[in-house]
Amino acid sequence: MIQNVLEGKPNRPYGGATTTFCQKIVDFATENDMPLQQYHALRI
Repeated sequence: MIQNVLEGKPNRPYGGATTTFCQKIVDFATENDMPLQQYHALRI
Protein backbone atom coordinates (compact mmCIF):
# COMPACT_ATOMS: atom_id res chain seq x y z
CA MET A 1 0.00 0.00 0.00
CA ILE A 2 2.67 2.53 1.00
CA GLN A 3 4.90 1.42 -1.88
CA ASN A 4 2.08 1.95 -4.40
CA VAL A 5 1.50 5.51 -3.18
CA LEU A 6 5.20 6.31 -3.34
CA GLU A 7 5.32 4.99 -6.91
CA GLY A 8 2.23 7.01 -7.90
CA LYS A 9 0.08 3.93 -8.49
CA PRO A 10 -3.66 3.95 -7.70
CA ASN A 11 -4.65 2.94 -4.22
CA ARG A 12 -7.82 1.25 -2.96
CA PRO A 13 -9.16 1.65 0.57
CA TYR A 14 -8.41 -1.43 2.69
CA GLY A 15 -11.54 -2.50 4.57
CA GLY A 16 -9.68 -5.04 6.72
CA ALA A 17 -7.30 -2.50 8.24
CA THR A 18 -6.70 -2.93 11.95
CA THR A 19 -5.69 -0.18 14.36
CA THR A 20 -2.10 -1.45 14.26
CA PHE A 21 -2.05 -1.35 10.46
CA CYS A 22 -3.34 2.23 10.45
CA GLN A 23 -0.80 3.30 13.07
CA LYS A 24 2.04 1.79 11.05
CA ILE A 25 1.05 3.91 8.05
CA VAL A 26 0.75 7.09 10.13
CA ASP A 27 4.14 6.41 11.74
CA PHE A 28 5.79 5.85 8.36
CA ALA A 29 4.29 9.02 6.90
CA THR A 30 5.33 11.23 9.80
CA GLU A 31 8.81 9.75 10.21
CA ASN A 32 9.57 10.22 6.51
CA ASP A 33 8.11 13.74 6.24
CA MET A 34 5.77 12.61 3.47
CA PRO A 35 4.19 15.36 1.33
CA LEU A 36 0.56 16.07 2.23
CA GLN A 37 -0.74 14.84 -1.13
CA GLN A 38 0.87 11.42 -0.63
CA TYR A 39 -0.24 11.34 3.01
CA HIS A 40 -3.84 11.84 1.93
CA ALA A 41 -3.47 9.10 -0.69
CA LEU A 42 -2.77 6.65 2.15
CA ARG A 43 -6.33 6.90 3.43
CA ILE A 44 -7.59 3.55 4.51
